[in-house]
Amino acid sequence: MKIIRLIIIVLFVSLLSADYAGGYPGSTLRLGVNARDISLSGSMVSVYNQGFSSFSNPALISKTDGIIIGSSLFSLVANNVNMQVFSIARDLPPNAGAGLSVVHIGVPNIIGINQNEQLTQNLSFHDSYVMMSFGINFSKYLSIGVNTKALFQRFSISDNETLSSDGISFDIGLFSSPVENLNIGIKVNNISGKYIWEESENSIPAQFISGVSYSPNESLLLLLQHELIDINQEYLSHRSSFGAEYRIDRSTPIFIRCGLKQTQWAIINDELKDNLFKATGGFGIEFESFNKTTINLDYAIEFNQIGASNLISISAKL
Repeated sequence: MKIIRLIIIVLFVSLLSADYAGGYPGSTLRLGVNARDISLSGSMVSVYNQGFSSFSNPALISKTDGIIIGSSLFSLVANNVNMQVFSIARDLPPNAGAGLSVVHIGVPNIIGINQNEQLTQNLSFHDSYVMMSFGINFSKYLSIGVNTKALFQRFSISDNETLSSDGISFDIGLFSSPVENLNIGIKVNNISGKYIWEESENSIPAQFISGVSYSPNESLLLLLQHELIDINQEYLSHRSSFGAEYRIDRSTPIFIRCGLKQTQWAIINDELKDNLFKATGGFGIEFESFNKTTINLDYAIEFNQIGASNLISISAKL
């Protein structure tokens, strides 16, 4: 049983996250969940993102105007990984906002191998979390927000046997706009996070994120972000990311996006790697429906060590 459990975990981690801290608990919590964020290399801690702001920085949910819904579909074709995301947020006048989000990640049809290297039944993995968010805008210069996440993992190793764990995790975020066109965001992910199994528990490393964004004109947005993750007492992995978005002004605005991540160093498959680069890109369209609902449709592609992943997101302001 221990061997089978290890095979499942190793397979899933290697499929999903060949990135910094990918082999440590909570790797799915560190994935981008919407196309605009991924196409900008995940550097959106300092930028409002319609339909998905609580994922980047819960403080930004205080900027919600009306009712906003968002949904994403992610596919890593090479390894049969899929993700579905749904979120809803609304403003709480005069200066706050709240939201609810659900994320599900699945890896079906994983080939099972026992300790004798014989094929067994196909395995599957499901990782989900439900997130409640709240943000409040204290002034023009300061907003604060929090996320509370309920975590669920399920490993199906046969028709009659499933390994499961549950957990909880918290995020806190700050946002400030000290001068015109310049924004600053700070976020701490997975505070006191852990997965609790039947006989053990796994702590989730805390993640520290800071970033700035600047708009030199109405068409261009530049983003820079730095992340640290406390893997254990010996390793502190970190990475930098950069993103750029250009708006083509037409009757239907079109956004062209690109990004680049550099992992300064990371541990992948128990080996120390440094200077890992990951390129991202994508585009978006914004339009109004017949009832004046503002809709954003976004696409992203990300290139990494295990292939290319594609994500489509849609959000609407009702």
